[in-house]
Amino acid sequence: MAQALRGVSRDTTMVDDREEPEEKIEKFDEFGQALEGYISLEQARVLAIQHARDNRDFYGGRYRDRDLVWEVASADEGEDYYEIRLSYRPAGRFRGEPGLEQFTIDKTGSIELRQILDEPRARRSISMLVLAIVGVVVIAGAAGGVLFASGALGGGDGESAPEAPAPEVLASTPTVQPLAQA
Repeated sequence: MAQALRGVSRDTTMVDDREEPEEKIEKFDEFGQALEGYISLEQARVLAIQHARDNRDFYGGRYRDRDLVWEVASADEGEDYYEIRLSYRPAGRFRGEPGLEQFTIDKTGSIELRQILDEPRARRSISMLVLAIVGVVVIAGAAGGVLFASGALGGGDGESAPEAPAPEVLASTPTVQPLAQA
């Protein structure tokens, strides 16, 4: 029975210890961030990615309905704000340069500014331009070769094309005979 009493007294002591510290109940916003107090730099980075993911209309028609991938490019802490730069690109196999956007978030978790600094650039658009230029050069070269072969462009050895021979004039040249002396 002494053991049972000891167990009860221990439990009572533990309950008393739990009641001593003050409980602080914090309220959270829709992102799970505490409304009172400051957020950390790490929380600001997560908030920027969540906001970008949930507000794709900001990207306009080109990327609004596409699956995108975000990555923190840089995160800096100022006196009153966090500056977060996110790189973003289409999900999957993307060849090119990702876009870059910037968030300014105050230390209470409010997004003060969001701006796109650069849009993603695919490399294949550049290669398509190069292919188009090469195609035009090949077609122009082929056309020039056909004109040259038909003789429309001349010889090609640096000399001008031979002219048609001049017509011969058949005229009799009078011969002069000395006068006879009498």
